[in-house]
Amino acid sequence: MPLLDQWKAAKTKFEAATGRKKPSEKFMGLFRKSSGVESAVKKLDAAIAKKLPKELATALDEYRKTHATYYATMVKGAKAEAGDENYQAELTKLNLTLNQIYREGEEAGQALEKDPKVLVTVQDAIGPDAVAALGRSQLLTYAALQGWLNAADAGTIVKEGEVGPEKMREPQSAAYHAGAKKAFAKAKGLYEVFNALLPRVMERGKALAAAETFITKLPDHVLGPSEDALQGAIGYWRNAQQEAFKTPDVTRDEARAEYETWSAKSTAFRHVTQLEPLWGNETRFQSDFRRALRARK
Repeated sequence: MPLLDQWKAAKTKFEAATGRKKPSEKFMGLFRKSSGVESAVKKLDAAIAKKLPKELATALDEYRKTHATYYATMVKGAKAEAGDENYQAELTKLNLTLNQIYREGEEAGQALEKDPKVLVTVQDAIGPDAVAALGRSQLLTYAALQGWLNAADAGTIVKEGEVGPEKMREPQSAAYHAGAKKAFAKAKGLYEVFNALLPRVMERGKALAAAETFITKLPDHVLGPSEDALQGAIGYWRNAQQEAFKTPDVTRDEARAEYETWSAKSTAFRHVTQLEPLWGNETRFQSDFRRALRARK
């Protein structure tokens, strides 16, 4: 039954049982002032019919405030008719109907929160916890990562001695650096696409599916030991740089010393040593985001 019909039926029963109109305030001491309840209930019915969660939330809040104001009027009416037990009992029933209308409005809102066909923005679909988690990601702003990606020596090593003072490009190091740039570009693309989706309106189920796709693909480009992932490519780059200093003509200690001397002067290495907190931060962000999505399903 529409909520408005419930309210009208409750008023009719009250007036039939008491022989009087429901309690109301006077306007300028002359006319009965509208309680505003009927208007608030109509808005609730309309919002429920439209299946718009935000509109329903607004209508519920308006109804709650209207009910609170009208309850004060009913309390005045109860005091004025303190000796009429029947009036008191019927007034209690009238207020119970008002409470029931609010509960049904709440239940309708809760149902909309789970309905996969309801049209919402992606941001509303994933919820405030996921939005907050998304904001905690530092991937696109982490200075050390940008420094390494842009470091001129990230794909080149300089060796002196048996090969002379020429610059030697270590093929693997260059390849890993280029691979990391590609991985970062893919991750950045995912972020940009998903952020652009946040204000888009679509069915809740599709919105959650888009968020799930984002958080499923993201680790493929950011975390993990794969050469196609940013973290893995940087790790392999570091190993390749160290291996490049090893030749049959030098001892292990000499190779290590030469490598350490070079890495201490390397801009790229300075950034790499600052990246560990980023991986931990992104792991936490992805975990929090997934947990928030699960709670919305």
